[in-house]
Amino acid sequence: MAHRDQIKAILSRFSSILRDMGRALCAISEGWYGVCADRAEVIAAKRLQVMPWATYCLGCQEHSEPAGLLGS
Repeated sequence: MAHRDQIKAILSRFSSILRDMGRALCAISEGWYGVCADRAEVIAAKRLQVMPWATYCLGCQEHSEPAGLLGS
């Protein structure tokens, strides 16, 4: 049962990343890649190097997720 739960969590995470990558590709084609979805400010280049699909700047991301779960 635990193994199935782990696989489910991994698949959920990959699905989320894939969705975020699709958004990033759309943002590139529309000319707004690298802009925070909340503040409309530029996302730091270092953050985009580590997570090219980031939707939010680090500050907005930290406020939107519980501690330790920095994703999008």
